[in-house]
Formats: sequence, C-alpha cells, structure tokens
Amino acid sequence: SVSPLFAASEYMLWLTAPWLVNIPVKWEFLVTQVDSENPAKQFKEESFGVELDIYQRTSLPLYILYTADLFTIAHDEETPFFEPGDGSKRRFFFGDSGRDNIPKVGFGLVLDTREQAANAHYGSFLELRWSQFGGPLGGPADYQEWLLDYRGYLSLGERHILHLSTLGQYRPG
Repeated sequence: SVSPLFAASEYMLWLTAPWLVNIPVKWEFLVTQVDSENPAKQFKEESFGVELDIYQRTSLPLYILYTADLFTIAHDEETPFFEPGDGSKRRFFFGDSGRDNIPKVGFGLVLDTREQAANAHYGSFLELRWSQFGGPLGGPADYQEWLLDYRGYLSLGERHILHLSTLGQYRPG
C-alpha cells in the first residue's frame, strides 16, 4: 500500500447537459475536494472548488463561453513558503487569514468540430479563454489568466486515432 506515503482523499462531481432548464445552452458544473499530504514534496493540500461553465451556441460550430469559479484552500502552516531551487523563497499563499478564497470569472470562445465530445474519432476542439482571479471580485489574489486548449483528432482507420493536444496558460501579475 502507498497510503503511508501519499495519504489522500479526493472527490469530484461533474455534471453536464446540452440544455439549461428550457434554454438551449450547454453547461458543465464541477465540484472538487482535496485533502492530501505529499511528504515527498513536503506539502499538504486541503482545498475545495466549485466551477460553472456555460457555453452559448452560435450558428457556427462556435460557442461563447462564460465561466465562474470559487476556489478555497487552507494554508499549510508547516510549509508557508515555496522554494523553487534557485535560492529564492516565495510565499505559498496569498492571504494571512489561514485560508485563501479565490473567486474567478472568465469569458472565451470555443470552436468544436468533433463528431462527438467523448471518445472523438475526428475533428478538433479549440478554446481561447481569459479569466480574472480576485482583484475586483474580492479575495487575496489579483491576477489574470490567458488559456489556449487545443485537441485534434484524426481517424487512422477503424481502430486507430491520432490525437494531438496542447494546453497553454499565461498568468501575468
């Protein structure tokens, strides 16, 4: 058993549907809870997150994405600093209250030409997203994120698929 090395309990609930009540918009709702300790990295995480993504359809295979999240993490008093190995020390957490509550809102565009979202055989998925964390929303954080997510699928016959994916995130501030 690896439990003495990696003691963890992690839970996730993911719900999705192509309609929101009687409105033809796709939505995804995600809840995650993590309570883990990693002695190899000398870090304990106790966090909870809630995310809602709404995809507004257009006449093209293009969606307008609206997203809202709340992420909360308890401070690990035994590891208040991150040491990247270059001799510097950075604070691991944003606030001084013992817990960081970080809200996020974002907008984006999604181009989805896959024939099906799960287990795609051909087509592509491209997401461009901008998000604001904290700042005018409240909380101890104040930064933005630009995200690019690409996934391409090419069928190579009846039993083989070539999949190419890339994810890029840029967080200034």
